[in-house]
Amino acid sequence: ASIAAEASNDRQLQNTASDTRSAGSSAGSSSGSARHLPSGDRYQGGWLDGKPNGKGTYWWSDGSHYDGNWTNGQKNGNGTYTWPSGAVYTGDWVGGVMQGVGTYTSKDGATYRGSWYKDEKHGLGRKSYANGDKYEGIWKNGKPDGPGMYRWSDGSEYNGEWVQGQMHGKGTFVWPNKERYDGEWVQGREQ
Repeated sequence: ASIAAEASNDRQLQNTASDTRSAGSSAGSSSGSARHLPSGDRYQGGWLDGKPNGKGTYWWSDGSHYDGNWTNGQKNGNGTYTWPSGAVYTGDWVGGVMQGVGTYTSKDGATYRGSWYKDEKHGLGRKSYANGDKYEGIWKNGKPDGPGMYRWSDGSEYNGEWVQGQMHGKGTFVWPNKERYDGEWVQGREQ
């Protein structure tokens, strides 16, 4: 399951909330027992005008679930989303998308801690890969973009500019034997 699948779940939630409201659910606020929805999903927590609102937990029929704050049927504030694969995001949400500061841990154990914008790594962040590599720096649209440092598990290190996930611009590469190259990079290649 991907972040795109997460967006699909949000659309399904909106449709389910509408179905539940038209089926005669309470229009007021409540936080009683779990609600079993027509889609096979389940929700327990605050409820207002036929939608999750306040603190609550939603379990989708695909095995994913979200525990956190809701506003008008959308994830909003702080919360934790778990995918069926076991991947987990804990952090800020705005209007149903990961936005603000949060931590994402993938099923292989890779972890990203930092800024998010519209479900993408965006801003300052640090990623530790499952193979032991690490990147710390600026992200844009889910890729390193701007100043950053990448350390490979073999001891190699690049410190410099990135564009769309590639070393590009001024930078220094140091190999494990301490040889180094200081200079310009174009699309991942020294010039």
